[in-house]
Amino acid sequence: MARVKETESKYYQRGISLLKRAYKEAKEEGHDFADNAINIKIKNESITIMEVLFGAIWASKKWSHQYRPNTWSQYRCSIRFVAELFLKRDKINQETYDKVCLILEKTRAGDKKELELRTSSLKKKSFNPKEVKAFEEFVNQDNKKYRWGKATLYWIKASVLIGLRPVEWKEAYYIEKEKYLVVKNAKNTNGRAIGETRHLSLKHLNEDEINTVLKHLDFSKRMYDNDKWDLYYQGCANFIKYATRKIWPYKEKRPSLYSGRHQFSANMKASGCKRNEVAALMGHSSDETASQHYGKKIFGTRLRKPEVNVNDLKKVKVVEPYKFSFKNNPKNNKK
Repeated sequence: MARVKETESKYYQRGISLLKRAYKEAKEEGHDFADNAINIKIKNESITIMEVLFGAIWASKKWSHQYRPNTWSQYRCSIRFVAELFLKRDKINQETYDKVCLILEKTRAGDKKELELRTSSLKKKSFNPKEVKAFEEFVNQDNKKYRWGKATLYWIKASVLIGLRPVEWKEAYYIEKEKYLVVKNAKNTNGRAIGETRHLSLKHLNEDEINTVLKHLDFSKRMYDNDKWDLYYQGCANFIKYATRKIWPYKEKRPSLYSGRHQFSANMKASGCKRNEVAALMGHSSDETASQHYGKKIFGTRLRKPEVNVNDLKKVKVVEPYKFSFKNNPKNNKK
């Protein structure tokens, strides 16, 4: 019995450590999986870990190909053990536990091909005006009750207006004379951004919209400068998760902090922006990214188009869509 308890203790410690690592990596990459985190206490110490379902996906897609079967087996068992423990303590439901087990069971170690994280089935890629209004009404009905309610509302509204990744707000700054933001691109280190920074004009926005952006920007900067960014980020991420479950209890997909960026992409497409213009506004190195992985035109609202920085636009790689032609078919060349 003692040996079993010792093994379970090791599984738990390793599993929590892996979920903590997953959260840290996602946050550093500016990945929206960092929105899916919880705080737990271990020996009176509060630590932030990724939710177990998202942690299982992160581990399967990011780590499994790096390790030998024995090591991956230990990782898999550890995360599954944490999921089992959370199920017993009613922190997750049976459906979530089954998904965790299925994901881990299907993943094999040593696969050299690193797969892309597939999150479309777990999050909502839009935050339309009707939903923003419902969210605002929820916040305003008892604003004093919610510590992060107003801050989260400003975050969502600002993200829909200019499309920053959540992590990009902390170091962005405003050039008042020219009315544009300078944004430090979150994914520049792995070659997926158009450079170290991008420049977003606010001239197309009305006064109220600019004030919304600047209020959120100012608060984000103050929290970052006072070393409270993680507290702020996690507080808002947790609040939107709580609020959307209350507002839409029966929806399988609910908005997250990242959904504002998806809605911005959809709005820009609906407003007539070209693919390379959307890429420049969102900081993507290629015009394929927003086209394939972000909010679709059908879910967008037609708005006034923003000015796109010429230098940012030049940095975007334009990928020509492949067009099949029967002329290219070797069979048609036979005489």
